[in-house]
Amino acid sequence: GGPFEIYFMPDAPEGSKGSEGCEFISYLPNKMVSFTWNAPPQFPAIRKGSYHTWVIVLLEETNNGTKLDLYHLGWPEGEEWEKVYAYFDEAWTMVLQWLKNSVTT
Repeated sequence: GGPFEIYFMPDAPEGSKGSEGCEFISYLPNKMVSFTWNAPPQFPAIRKGSYHTWVIVLLEETNNGTKLDLYHLGWPEGEEWEKVYAYFDEAWTMVLQWLKNSVTT
């Protein structure tokens, strides 16, 4: 239930810095973390709303390193929500590739 915030743009105005207003949902050391997630600033009506989707990150040790599975859940229906979903469909792909590149030698 504690705050979970990542500031992608720390110098941006309040409310546009990153994942402001999100919270941890659950945590299992070395196995799983889940947290609420908000819409990016370009979707102000949804971002300012009280509803957040949630993200679950699962970690599993393998012979080759660590397997990471990411699930972004809790999507309401509606045209604006479909746009937010499409945004994250692309964004998470990029984020996971950046992560892979940063840990792969």
